[in-house]
Amino acid sequence: MSNPSSENIDLQVKLGFLERTVEELNAVVVAQADQLDDLGQRLKKLERLARSGEGDQEPLRPHDDPPPHY
Repeated sequence: MSNPSSENIDLQVKLGFLERTVEELNAVVVAQADQLDDLGQRLKKLERLARSGEGDQEPLRPHDDPPPHY
């Protein structure tokens, strides 16, 4: 039979590993949230540019032209 002190140490080691894993995963989630925020802002800017007609192209107007199969 194993020693209760040994079992306690094993549990503490496992808990330490799990805590480190949670911290690493949390850092990944935070980085992804920042990326999503940045991409959302960039998408809004692109939508504004497309609607305003700024740049070299005329404004995008989806659904103006019928699809090619008509």
